[in-house]
Amino acid sequence: MQFNSVLHPGDAMVLKWLPRGVRKIQRKAFREHLLLTNTILTITLDALGDYLEQRRERIYPNDWGRTSRMGSIGLLFGPLYHYWYVFLDRKFPGKGLRNITYKIALDEAVSPLVYSIFFPSVALMEGKSLRVAAAELKAKLWPTVKVELAVWPALQFINFYLLPPSLRLLYVNTATIFWMMFLSHMKHK
Repeated sequence: MQFNSVLHPGDAMVLKWLPRGVRKIQRKAFREHLLLTNTILTITLDALGDYLEQRRERIYPNDWGRTSRMGSIGLLFGPLYHYWYVFLDRKFPGKGLRNITYKIALDEAVSPLVYSIFFPSVALMEGKSLRVAAAELKAKLWPTVKVELAVWPALQFINFYLLPPSLRLLYVNTATIFWMMFLSHMKHK
């Protein structure tokens, strides 16, 4: 089953400056193919985050295997995040402070689970053993969650308060470019 968010009247104002052809593609992508759009965006922006982190770390030539692994994790998390935001919006509809607080609290409560999947999955894709993947998770989970708690609640407040449901994952994925730079750094340091 695929859930499609409906573009709200406010979306038209956000996108009015785009050329007509681009708006048509955007409407189709974000109305009719939202799950696919969100998944492709997650893969692409996760890979971009790693690529930018490698540039920041001055890794030349680029380690394309690393970038591919970081991007491929989006194949798992794109659909998960898509349905996660659908769930949050249905369980806590509207933009009231109470519902936004619940959404943020739940989002932060599951973040250790997300990183408990992320670090071992990438380690296994690198060919590391389960024991090494578990040790890496143990070393990196709580430092990552601490930074998450300092960054994401404010970003999610903007997300849940200002943005319509159909643009939530796009916003999060855009912020995630920088977050993936951090995760890539944490993963590969």
